[in-house]
Amino acid sequence: MLDIDTPIQFVKGVGPAKAEALAKAGIRTVYDLLLYLPFRYEDRSRRLKIRDVQPGQEATVEVEVVALHVKSTRRKNFKIVEVVAKDETGQLKAVWFNQEYLKDTLKPGRRVLIFRDGTTAEFDLLAYVPPHRAPGVVTESGLTAGGDWIPVDRGTLQTATPGVYAIGDVVTIPLSLGKPLPKAGIFAHEQAEVVAANLAAEWSGETPRAEFDGHGYCFIETGNGRAGYGTGNFYGEPRPEIRLHRPSRLWHATKVLFEKTWWWRWL
Repeated sequence: MLDIDTPIQFVKGVGPAKAEALAKAGIRTVYDLLLYLPFRYEDRSRRLKIRDVQPGQEATVEVEVVALHVKSTRRKNFKIVEVVAKDETGQLKAVWFNQEYLKDTLKPGRRVLIFRDGTTAEFDLLAYVPPHRAPGVVTESGLTAGGDWIPVDRGTLQTATPGVYAIGDVVTIPLSLGKPLPKAGIFAHEQAEVVAANLAAEWSGETPRAEFDGHGYCFIETGNGRAGYGTGNFYGEPRPEIRLHRPSRLWHATKVLFEKTWWWRWL
């Protein structure tokens, strides 16, 4: 059975070679992998029309390839790829240096996304997940103290503003390792029950005593009708105490039943 201290090379599909590469990114254990965060976020959720892109602006556009040309240069084996693309508002020219392989993917008539860093992606049906961030109404409320998320008391979920609580994905709760509590629905649910209990106590003239204890769990889909299961205390000291159960058909069936139960409760 895997646990958070299991070396990453013993995770199925990793092995020594991939483990060595992951170690260069600071990922040496299962726990490192669970809490590995990207070093930056690029907002690819907002797509612009060609006519709305300004000179010097970084943007993502959805276009159709009209033409592609590969140009040679005086430098040996150095090629320039030029693509003419269009949408319903106009045309643009995109240029890549020494990426000749693009001629095999950016063929005329294909629909592609061109991201602001120059990477591309073909698609027939586009379903994308935007970068995770707090809504504008939250960051503009003053509750984030100039940051990206709302800092709260880890037990009561009280913000710096008396009488105001925050739960779920908009909050940030530092753990003992210096990384934040992961954002997950189970945490939001447990936090909501704590806040509800304390508000009810206040309105009843009683002393609020409920506290969120950092416990949570989740299912991890692995494909082929199997799923893993993780559970533990994320407030554990000196580090979170998390137990991972190997993927099985039983955990997948439990996950499906769990989802159906919640849909039944909500609807």
